Amino acid sequence: MEACLGNGSPAHSHDHRFDHAALAGRAIFAAFLAPLRKVEWVVYAKKPFGGPQAVLAYLSRYTHRVAISNRRLISADETGVTFRW
Repeated sequence: MEACLGNGSPAHSHDHRFDHAALAGRAIFAAFLAPLRKVEWVVYAKKPFGGPQAVLAYLSRYTHRVAISNRRLISADETGVTFRW
């Protein structure tokens, strides 16, 4: 099974729009993930320039806050997101 983007292109295209609706069914989503579970993934990561503390400082800016809180969210659909500033 190949995931397609909103424009019908394969998911490995450089266009990053992804058709999430195509994977909405539990069985379809499981079928999409099945071949990915069989891959022996290799993670390439360089030693951080600033050491472990620099990595934690960077990640902590993003892991404990919400980018757009629910009360600011007005609408969200396949064309965009609208929120109060």
